[in-house]
Amino acid sequence: MNTHGVDPGAGWLFAYFREIHGGSVLEESLHYAISRDGLHFTALNDNRPVWNASIDSQPVALRDPFIARGLDGDYRLLATHAVPTRRLPDGHYERLDIGLAPHTAPVDFLHARSTDLLTWYDVRLIPILQDIPGAKNLWAPEFVVDPVAGDHLVIWSTSTGPKMWWDKAIWYARTRDFLTFTAPQVLFDPKLNIIDAHLLPYENRWHLFYKPDSKDDSKHIHIAHSACIDGPYHDLATGITPTITEGPHVVRRDDLDEWWLYYDHPWEKHYGLSRSRDLKQWTVTSGAQFPEDARHASIIQLSAEECTRLLRAFG
Repeated sequence: MNTHGVDPGAGWLFAYFREIHGGSVLEESLHYAISRDGLHFTALNDNRPVWNASIDSQPVALRDPFIARGLDGDYRLLATHAVPTRRLPDGHYERLDIGLAPHTAPVDFLHARSTDLLTWYDVRLIPILQDIPGAKNLWAPEFVVDPVAGDHLVIWSTSTGPKMWWDKAIWYARTRDFLTFTAPQVLFDPKLNIIDAHLLPYENRWHLFYKPDSKDDSKHIHIAHSACIDGPYHDLATGITPTITEGPHVVRRDDLDEWWLYYDHPWEKHYGLSRSRDLKQWTVTSGAQFPEDARHASIIQLSAEECTRLLRAFG
């Protein structure tokens, strides 16, 4: 993400949902935090939702919100379609309808569109895996613009094998308009049971950040790379974050000649940040500040006008 020539009033948006795993906090809806430096984020709206998704007046819970600009210049939000929950008398939550959740879950994802990050419309569930035999879930959808093909490459993790939790791979499909999609295919499967892929280009290569999640893995972020957006991908660096971490999102800080990698410590209930100049050696940054109970966020750069608009609406 290029920051050359940025207005001093500009900043960064941290879009997330809230959860304490196995605990009494669960807000599967869109939340915002803003930072001027990308290091210290302050929650907007008192750390309450800034948007609750609904379709035909029915609420839709979302996880893992990802926001980026599409080819048309509008913001697109993709998110995991969460299984419904109910709150128990002791204050904890349990999933409804699907007995093995989250091992199995809806095989669609949530889509919404916005021009100003305030009002979201064209809210739809996209059943992209409806024709894939054995598909059991669809987690953490994201997209990148492919400048060569002139479309969007949508990626996510899915299990289609008999082991459910233990056989996920990264899948992809292409779309120009988020209405029609190519047939889903496997993008990357190193046989490690992987989730939470994040993809971005740099210097004529594509870099895929992901989390191995096998029983015998230490569950921290790896990087694979390829000369082509649709692979094949090969590991560049492994174990680049502390364990247990997931939900990677990377921004390129050209103003500092650094990569900034944000990630979730879900079991330890906090967020982390590491920095690198070469994509291989990473240093954990101390002193970063993130919203309480934030989970699996995406980070985008804002203009000064966008910062002002969000602060006026939710500050």
